Amino acid sequence: MNVQGSRSVRGVAAAGLFALVAGGSVLAGTGVASAATVAGSAGAASCASGALPSVVDGSPSVVAGAPEGIYLWHTKGGYELRVTHPGTTKVVYTGTITVTNALAAVKRVKLERGDKVTVSNHRHTLHFRLTNFGRMDGINFAAECSKDVKVTVRINGTEATAGQVFLGSAKAGPSAVPFTVERGATTV
Repeated sequence: MNVQGSRSVRGVAAAGLFALVAGGSVLAGTGVASAATVAGSAGAASCASGALPSVVDGSPSVVAGAPEGIYLWHTKGGYELRVTHPGTTKVVYTGTITVTNALAAVKRVKLERGDKVTVSNHRHTLHFRLTNFGRMDGINFAAECSKDVKVTVRINGTEATAGQVFLGSAKAGPSAVPFTVERGATTV
């Protein structure tokens, strides 16, 4: 299994605390995670398409005013996405999430008037436009054991950098944006 270069998992992967497991998953596609899956990651036993990469497991404990960016993680209830930034200036986050199976249980979290979240008729694509003033805006959704969850994000009209994407409890980042969370991958 290959895991291609990316920024550090905030020191955790560099310390060798993540193990690569045969048959596990990695973040794949345009961006690649900086850590591979370990046994027992979220959704491992319940999805025929394989386990999620451990890098997306667990809440990053993000709070309003945290470093600017998009925070994405997975729990037993599905995916959670949050955006925030320091200060109270206006920052607009736009993006698309595309899944191979249907989106379900889409819930808007702390959105203000003017924020938009739309799901396509076929329920495979979610578009968002979140205007943030330093508080917390977000979306929760289930991807129904999708093999791939592809994410694109722009901040104030410019494609986000890998340093503005924080995945899972370790706040790891992909090597590039857009990126794909891939279940059960054996190579990248």
